Amino acid sequence: NYIGLFIENKISLGFISLHLIFNEDATELKKALKSQGYGLTMMTAEGNKGDVKLLEIIVKRKNKQEVMEIIKKFNPNSFISIQQVKSASGGDFPENQKTKWNLLKRVKKK
Repeated sequence: NYIGLFIENKISLGFISLHLIFNEDATELKKALKSQGYGLTMMTAEGNKGDVKLLEIIVKRKNKQEVMEIIKKFNPNSFISIQQVKSASGGDFPENQKTKWNLLKRVKKK
């Protein structure tokens, strides 16, 4: 199983979900992510020390570093957890994240 995980991380196929928890203002972070075409979901929740914000974003695994750099720039103290996404549909993805299948579906609709 270790070999499979190693190979998967090296070829960066598939999607991951990043879950952020923070209590700082997220206005600039949201603008930066949206300007790059990333869709996101923001929620308010209650943490141990009061109100916090939850942000979820699903990206291609190969774009993880780009998104992490944006997060670290605007909300460096965020708690971040990352999970593998088995399946997803709909939503907003940057044009450079569109799969060939998505492109074929868009061409077919025209």
